[in-house]
Order: sequence, then C-alpha cells, then structure tokens
Amino acid sequence: MLPSAAKVNRAFQPTGLKLLFVLLCKPELANANYRELSQTAGISLGAVGSVINDLQAQAYLVQSANGQRQLRNTTELLNRWVVAYSEKLRPKLVIGQYKALHENWWENVDLGKFNACWSGEIAADKLTRYLKPAVATLYTQEKPNRLILMNSLKASSPDQVNVEIMEQFWYFQDEEIPTLAPPLLVYADLIATANSRNLEAAKLIHDQYLTQLIRAD
Repeated sequence: MLPSAAKVNRAFQPTGLKLLFVLLCKPELANANYRELSQTAGISLGAVGSVINDLQAQAYLVQSANGQRQLRNTTELLNRWVVAYSEKLRPKLVIGQYKALHENWWENVDLGKFNACWSGEIAADKLTRYLKPAVATLYTQEKPNRLILMNSLKASSPDQVNVEIMEQFWYFQDEEIPTLAPPLLVYADLIATANSRNLEAAKLIHDQYLTQLIRAD
C-alpha cells in the first residue's frame, strides 16, 4: 500500500515547515538531537521524527555512513519552503493587522524591548537600503498589547493596513542583528506580496544572504 500524500508531505505542512525553516537557516542543526530540534522549532518531539523521516524519504536529507545528516537539493527545498510557507503556515501566524498614524513610526522603535523582530519591507530596507517601506511586518514572541498601545497602532480595514503583527515561530536568534528576522523569512515575506519592487528586493536578499545556505549538490 502506498503511503498517503499527507504522510509523505509532512515536511511541507505547518509543523514541518517550522522545522524545515530551522534546518535551512541553521544547516548545522541537521545533526542536533531531536530534543534540541523540538525546542528550536517549537514543535513536539514526536513531530520531529516524522518530519525527519519525510525529508529522508524525499531525498532532501541524507545520512552518511558515519551517521551525519546533511540537507540535499537545497535550492529546490528552499523554493518549496517559500511557496508552502505563504500558503500554509503564514496565514496561521497573523496576530493582527493595523494602521500606523505616522508613516515612519517604526524608525525609532526598539523591537528588542518587545521580544520582536522586523521582517518584510523594513528588514529588506535595513539589509539592502533598496526599499522605502510601505508596510511594516514584525514577528513577536509575546502578546503585542504593549507595542500596539505605545505606538498608537489602530485596528484597520484591509485596504488601510500598513502594519502586520505575526507570531514568531522559531527559537533561535541572529547574533549579528537580533531585531531582524532571518533573511530566509524576509525573502519569503517579500515574495508573498507579489509587489514588483518587493520582488526586486527579494532577489537582492537571495543573492546576498541565501546563496550561502544553498550548497552544491
């Protein structure tokens, strides 16, 4: 009997996408124990094994004779993650959408005080200096009440939204720029907008930051 599609594609369901994000951003963690992977991806211990098995079944994760695990076909894997993230995981992470009263409100905000980090257009601007951000996307580990109140963010209709607050789903930090999301997520958020200027910025992010995550297979 052939395995069901659901079982075969666990890596590209919401839980699997969280672990896959960790492995793509931190390839060295492919050899971490399951407990560490569980904690870093914020998923159950049992889910780790299922996703690892699925990645191995699809030849995205291989194990050498000495037991070392390594990602393979990383270009394809990264591209599949970006598409699946936009379709399956991102919609589940939206905490709220708001309108800021002032266009450049974010420039003087220290997200470190709110256990949060920038992604999307603001992160792209900080990484490439290519964009003039129109929408602020941020991910947070805590309830955003304080952030919303202190920055006078107001609930808004979809056509007026210029701030989106998302739930952070990973538990590792960029040591160099702790208030920015990992470049892979910045890239994925830009791609999800389908905005031509954002797509150009996404290519810059890819070329400057993601090529180092893609190994020759």
